[in-house]
Amino acid sequence: MNFYDLYAVSPDWIKLAVMLEFPAFVLAILWIAAWYRVKMAMVGARPAQPQPTEAGDAG
Repeated sequence: MNFYDLYAVSPDWIKLAVMLEFPAFVLAILWIAAWYRVKMAMVGARPAQPQPTEAGDAG
C-alpha cells in the first residue's frame, strides 16, 4: 500500500487537517497571550512589600 492508495482512500481527513491547521495555530497564539496576560496581572497584583524588585526573592 503506497502513499497514493492511502491518500485515495482518505482524502477527507487530510483536507480536514489542512483546513483546521491554521485556526488551531491562531487559537494557540490567543490562548498563550491570554495566559500571559493573566500571569502578568497576578504578578502585578502581588507586590505590596517595600521592595519593588525581585532581588529579595533570590535567596
